Amino acid sequence: MRRVLILLGALGLLAAGCGRTATTGHHVAPTSSTSTSTTLPSGPVKVNDGGSLTFGTQQELSGFNINTAAAASQFGASGVGPAEIGAEVDARVYPEVFRLNAGLKPVLDTELMDSAELVDTSPQTIVYKINPKAVWSDGVPISADDFVYNWQAQSGNPALSDVDGKPYEPASTAGYSQIRSITGSDGGKTVTVVFDKPYADWESLFGAGRPLIPAHIARQVGWNTGFDKFDPAVEVSGGPYIVQSDTPGSQLVLARNPSYWGKAARLDTIVFKLVPDPAQDASLLQNDQLQLVHPQAPQLGVISQVSPIPGVDAGVGQGLAFEQLDFNQQNPLLGDPVVRRAMAKAIDRTRLVRQSVDQLNSQVRVLNNRIYVNNQVGYQDNSGGAYRHADLAAEARLLTGDGFTMGLDGVWSKDGAPLEVRLGTPTGDDLALRTEQILAAQLTAGGIKVDIANDPPDKFVGVDLAGGNFDLALFTRPASPFPSANQAAYASGVAGSPSAGSQSYDGHADPRVDSLMATASGELNAVTATSDYNQVDTLLWKDMATLPLYQEPTFIAFNQRYGNIAANASTSTPFWDCNTWGFKPEG
Repeated sequence: MRRVLILLGALGLLAAGCGRTATTGHHVAPTSSTSTSTTLPSGPVKVNDGGSLTFGTQQELSGFNINTAAAASQFGASGVGPAEIGAEVDARVYPEVFRLNAGLKPVLDTELMDSAELVDTSPQTIVYKINPKAVWSDGVPISADDFVYNWQAQSGNPALSDVDGKPYEPASTAGYSQIRSITGSDGGKTVTVVFDKPYADWESLFGAGRPLIPAHIARQVGWNTGFDKFDPAVEVSGGPYIVQSDTPGSQLVLARNPSYWGKAARLDTIVFKLVPDPAQDASLLQNDQLQLVHPQAPQLGVISQVSPIPGVDAGVGQGLAFEQLDFNQQNPLLGDPVVRRAMAKAIDRTRLVRQSVDQLNSQVRVLNNRIYVNNQVGYQDNSGGAYRHADLAAEARLLTGDGFTMGLDGVWSKDGAPLEVRLGTPTGDDLALRTEQILAAQLTAGGIKVDIANDPPDKFVGVDLAGGNFDLALFTRPASPFPSANQAAYASGVAGSPSAGSQSYDGHADPRVDSLMATASGELNAVTATSDYNQVDTLLWKDMATLPLYQEPTFIAFNQRYGNIAANASTSTPFWDCNTWGFKPEG
């Protein structure tokens, strides 16, 4: 996964099952299964205790609390770097009630929890029973107090504030905003959560990529910024690993948590080594300086170099992220849905896929849904087949009917103003830049003047997207088996001023979408909810709110001496069960 990827959870209620892959030699090629991830020889297999694994990461961690808006919106050379690294580090450091396995199914962490059950639907009530032995690494029990604090910080309640008096700034309020109350009993080891409105994706809460942050620490240092930098007194653990050290510009080290009450992690340490240039991955793997790579932006050159290395398993798959074109609807021209539809008619998405991402994964197809990617259960083409290929005659009819005329320079104009737009994408990603070149050429052929305006990812996100300083933006959005997580991406908003918990940058606003999203997120019948979400996508197509392009590929490679490593398309990536990794017995 890569670029502008906002962290979202993933729920298996509507998720595709975990498919297998076809194995040829040591290279694992993807099949046409319905899996959203590529699995490699994984196990479970017997492994020895001890030793270390070094993972090559392109970006440094931006913060240890990935539930904050700031940490979830930090981007490096490939866009999603720091946020994704945060999810990987947090995956087995902070506790999660449910964790997402390689098949994107929510799995109850039975070392943390005795149970988590839906006990009533009117009102919806969930009862969590925490393992009596579960403690933070500083000896404080993991309890109902942690659930209460994490709810309040992510509830979106304006009456609540951080330690400095400023509002909490969560990455998303999805689900938490629908909770009425949380109460503890049995010494804080039983937690009863009652909802004001039903929330179908309740298994996404307090885990599944949105881990519990220690309440007793957060109340002292703050939710928004208190976990930004490494401090051993702050980065306490509630999982099998603990952060041992963090050396900016070099590496971060996880070590076994000596206070963990469950089964100990198999490896002594996992090292996150900073390797800014993924072109180094092949040589570092071959020289055993790295034992695992999972590039945020898979590139053809890297894949072709890594795959033939003896003793390395490698595989290409399809992730949950997808590439899309965003229209800034505060721009008077792009605020006109006729212009947006006309632009989409100028784009040949089939040819674009064939000339770009197809070189990495030939299974990728044109994406015609914003809620579900192609190989997810629930996916259907809601575009009506109208935007698969370029149709310049249809584009001309739309623009002419909207008052545009074609100038002698071959550019459409209206009231003397040319149809001219800035197209931007984060720098540092060959696939994104290739896609941008193709888009620019196709739009130009359609009589639309395109000015390329790229920026480094941090500026692209922090200034261009967040500030509404763009016309067309090419970046990556996640899909999720938690479809309610998409609510933040398509909620009505104003370009340049996304509200807390909102991830809408383009200023699109449709009360019907807001209403349907709310209805779907509270629908406990999965079939009905899927229908509602597809109605949302149909509305977005009619208004051409955004233009989805294609599903993102994934790539993973690791040394065959290690067992129990498998690809995982969720935000936790392969690290979701890194406590089980270890050296295979020799012989």
